[in-house]
Formats: sequence, structure tokens, C-alpha cells
Amino acid sequence: MTVLFPLELKDIIEESFHSDIDNENILTFRENQADAKCQWVKIQLKKSLSTFAFSIDVPRKTNEKDPVFSFFNVEKEGLCSKNDAILVCQRENKIYVFLIELKSVNKGKYLKQLNSSKVLFEFIVDRMKLINISVNKDQIEYRGILFCCPRRGAEEATRKKFKANFEDRNGLLVTEKYCHNTYRIQQFLP
Repeated sequence: MTVLFPLELKDIIEESFHSDIDNENILTFRENQADAKCQWVKIQLKKSLSTFAFSIDVPRKTNEKDPVFSFFNVEKEGLCSKNDAILVCQRENKIYVFLIELKSVNKGKYLKQLNSSKVLFEFIVDRMKLINISVNKDQIEYRGILFCCPRRGAEEATRKKFKANFEDRNGLLVTEKYCHNTYRIQQFLP
């Protein structure tokens, strides 16, 4: 039995948070901070896979509430922490949730951001149960992808056959890849 989870999720997430896919089925993630060196990365999606992407990384103005978590106190460090994007992909009966972060030079608290987004996604899945959308949590696998700027002279293969190597970082599978490249979704799937 095929689960239509990503498509149902698309209807649950407010449209203003949806990530756009272009005519060539490419999803572009951007870091909109003016001084960001890691400004973009593209992922070529596969039409035969059910996918959906969204971002809750909405900038807030100084001395204002967080536009996404407006009920939290923004002065409590880390409480409104979020990553750049979430890409959900269904392959057969397995759902892969890619927690995506773009960092320039200082990786900083990327793992905390990825884990915060994992908790948020688990919260969304639990809310789906309230409106009678059943999701088997055993079918969900979380994977973090940190896109960052390469060190001088470093190159990375983005060929179709290249597979990302995920390693366990405090209970979350994470891989690091370079910004300013186009990857294929299959490179991140097992």
C-alpha cells in the first residue's frame, strides 16, 4: 500500500511556506542573508517520487516576535531555532525527511538547528493524527544535509552515480555537501 503522505502534508502546510519547483523539476534552496557565502543549492527531483518541500526560516525584524513561532519568547536563545528547508520524499513505503541547512564558513549550531526541525516535523506528524491522517512513524527516516562552502581548492563530484555518505551525529544521520552545485535527489536516498 502506497502512502500519500507528502501530498497530504502539502495541504497542511500554509502555502506561503511552500518551496517552488521550476519547470525542469529543480528545487532551489537559497540563503538570503546579504553576507552569506553559501547562497544557493539545487536539487533535481525525480518525477516518479512523491516530494514536497517547505521552509519556515522566515526572517524576523529586530525587536519583533518570531513570524513563525510568535507565541515563543525570542529572547530565549535557541527556542525559535530552525533550519533553512525541509524536503520530504516518499520512495515506496518509506518517507525520507531531509532537514537542510546552508552555512557559509562558520557551521556554528547547525546540528541544533537540524534537530530542532526534526522535533518540529514530529510535532506536525502528531498534529496530522488530530485530523485523522494516519502516519506510521516507523516509515519515516530523518536525514540532515549541511550544505557549506568548500575550502580553497576543494572539489566535489556531483555526478549522477555519486551517493552521499551519511554518518550518525548524535542520533541524526548527516552528510555535508558543497553549496553552489546541483544534486539529484537519488544521491541522498539509500
